Amino acid sequence: IINYMANETILEKTKGYYKAEHLEELEKLEHQLRFQSFGSQEALALGGKILKNTEQAEKLAIRIIRVSDKVPVFQYVGNQAKERNLSFVQGKIKTVLKTEHNSLWSLVAHHVGEITLTETEIHSQLPVSGAFPIKVGEELVAVIGLSGLKNGDDFRVLVAGMADCLSFQAEPFTGFLI
Repeated sequence: IINYMANETILEKTKGYYKAEHLEELEKLEHQLRFQSFGSQEALALGGKILKNTEQAEKLAIRIIRVSDKVPVFQYVGNQAKERNLSFVQGKIKTVLKTEHNSLWSLVAHHVGEITLTETEIHSQLPVSGAFPIKVGEELVAVIGLSGLKNGDDFRVLVAGMADCLSFQAEPFTGFLI
């Protein structure tokens, strides 16, 4: 019930915040953040880059799951991270698995009328920033989720880490980060 209330508030709180351009921006970013190959070693490297790129590593919970069997191939829980951060990561990962887009995409897509988040989906997912699909070509091979930071920093730190891993300079997202 608490999760549902929180998510309903997210939908209300962000009403009127997003335009179709924001959705296009997110899709372009996902396209740019594709890997040549991705396995356990790349997951370890990606996790390391994310932790290296933030001063707030102790607050973070990070999980990377392999899509084929849902096995976590990387996990980090900082000393100040809480169990709830791992539940948030799981909710964000579920959102990515449902759409094959980043977790914020669902929220933006809902607001611009591209998709409709059902009550059931709102219960079981967490359509806020902080999880990204990991694709090799067109194939979704893994999902990374991150939680523990505030004001859209989950998104910023995650994108910076992925971009760093791919030696790519990502454009900052111009929409509201939640």
